[in-house]
Amino acid sequence: MGCCCSIFPNPDGRMGDCYPVNGPENCPETFNYHSGNCGLLNGGCFFVGELSNHILDATKDPILTKATHPAFRVLYDFRDVILRRSEIGREVLSLYHSEGQRLLNLLKQHPELLRRTLKVLVDATFLVQDTLRAQRFTSSEVACGMLTVEGKMVKEFRDLLHDIAETIPKEGFDHIFHRVGEIIDTIEGMTTRDILYWLDIENPRGPKSFLEIIKMEIYKGYFWYYMAAIITALVVGLIL
Repeated sequence: MGCCCSIFPNPDGRMGDCYPVNGPENCPETFNYHSGNCGLLNGGCFFVGELSNHILDATKDPILTKATHPAFRVLYDFRDVILRRSEIGREVLSLYHSEGQRLLNLLKQHPELLRRTLKVLVDATFLVQDTLRAQRFTSSEVACGMLTVEGKMVKEFRDLLHDIAETIPKEGFDHIFHRVGEIIDTIEGMTTRDILYWLDIENPRGPKSFLEIIKMEIYKGYFWYYMAAIITALVVGLIL
């Protein structure tokens, strides 16, 4: 077993993203094959690599294996295009890179929890893809930005966090679970386009319209402070 690594480097200059494959014949044209452990090459995408391993173990069909590669690319693009250009996104990445490998190693000792974690990752990929489409296109161009973070998905994720915390209670992940739980509670019920406004992506494609700016301020919680200040100023002006 080896790794397919993109010939294009990451935005920070590191080697392009990698994922496990059975042999060089399974690498796309824009990827190079490397023998050895992908975990040492993929720049910290621990759970994406583990998901690829899981798929490899489940099927030996190269067609089915290659069919999953676009999903990995979507997750990498979400990291680079969305998370790295958002204050909250960088916070999430920092937590992930600091503790992700240690958490994955512990989950490997509990196969059912690991399986549930990978399922959540797969489910989230649909939201991730729609968020990327909403960042690139307007709703008048293509149907995008309309998927919703449903309560069922949030409950499944929170139940998973609870069960992991109950299984490895002394491993020091409480602060991570708490922060991730806060974020999940915040985005519950939002559409993927709402999430974009809430994240306040730096340097998005094209200038923001006035309506987009208002929406972003609402999601950041500042809008009503501005409205109160404007109303106060108007009242004071009328009195004077």
